[in-house]
Amino acid sequence: MNSGVGLSGSDENVATTTGQESGCASGTAKDDASAGQSEASKNTASEDHEDEEGSQDVSAHDEQIGARVSRTENADDDNGCEAPDSEHAQSGVQPSQQADADGDADADDDTPSEGRPTLETQSEHYRDSGHANTSTVTSTATVPFDNFSFTLRKQTVWAHDALGSQRSEATSVSLHRELSEIFAVDGELGSIGTLRRNGLIGSFQAEVNYRDASISGSVGRNLLASSAQTIRANVWQTDFGLSGSYKLTERLSSELEFHHKVYSDRNGYNELEWSPQYLLDLLGSQITSGYRFSYSGFAKNTDNGYWAPQLTLSHNLFANWSYDWTTGYSRLELELGRGSVREAATVSYGYGGSVKAVIGLRPSENTVIEYSLSSDRSPGWNSTSSGFSLKYTF
Repeated sequence: MNSGVGLSGSDENVATTTGQESGCASGTAKDDASAGQSEASKNTASEDHEDEEGSQDVSAHDEQIGARVSRTENADDDNGCEAPDSEHAQSGVQPSQQADADGDADADDDTPSEGRPTLETQSEHYRDSGHANTSTVTSTATVPFDNFSFTLRKQTVWAHDALGSQRSEATSVSLHRELSEIFAVDGELGSIGTLRRNGLIGSFQAEVNYRDASISGSVGRNLLASSAQTIRANVWQTDFGLSGSYKLTERLSSELEFHHKVYSDRNGYNELEWSPQYLLDLLGSQITSGYRFSYSGFAKNTDNGYWAPQLTLSHNLFANWSYDWTTGYSRLELELGRGSVREAATVSYGYGGSVKAVIGLRPSENTVIEYSLSSDRSPGWNSTSSGFSLKYTF
């Protein structure tokens, strides 16, 4: 360790710079004096031009002054001194100050945009009472830029049933753009392929947020890959959606959602859902509770691998609990109610409900690991699913 009176490296640089500045200042003073003497000698030479002896003395004097000026310029060059920039001299801004200003301007231009690129991988396993057994792996890469957000998505579905296995693989690119503080659009375009066929997929959504209200409309087309039979039958669906929400108070809000779907096997589907809810803060956690009314129905029953009741009607109560801490988070969703299901000429009544549990861990600042488990039961139908996801933020 260095100690005592010795100069550090930075002090030596300061001393050297100070010495050079002193030399520059001294040289400048000499230049000014020499220039003044030279001007005076020129005036004297002009006045005594007719006198030969005076002229000779002045010439000799000028030669001496020129020699001193030349030595001064050489000494300045040896000391690394340069003439001040005329532009900076006229503006009154020193070069160091101008460099700092330019640096600040560059720093403003290089300010990073909000949000960072992310990579996420999700896997899900699903089973239901219709003998569907599917495994889905989805990988996404998202890159935000100013008001844009680009996402590259790849999804693979493996489905199994008594007739064998089927697989579908979809790749798409999506764009999210916030056109203003109240208006945003999303668009997606890609392709999907199975063991037999390929096709185009895509979607578009527009959303408006104004004060305490929000409304969005969407349209999308995709392959129905919910089971091996739907993939085998090449069933496509086109979904037209409309949803809205309104915040009545700081804690009370209401949501309404409607979907109309058209299937390639000449089937149709309508769905309507309304849910007022109330938000409560309790011991560092949040609880959202409310009522949910749900109506849905298909135009006809089908044997193409998806459950298609002609009418489902339910009135449910739900409660969602969520808690977040530094290294993780958790969420529990419960729903219970009574409903009816009509399939062909058969009508079933009974209780139904669902439960979903989510736990997430943050092993590092940029990494999130999540595991979920859910179960859904209603008159004539039940399903279970489990999921795992890993997300990394750069």
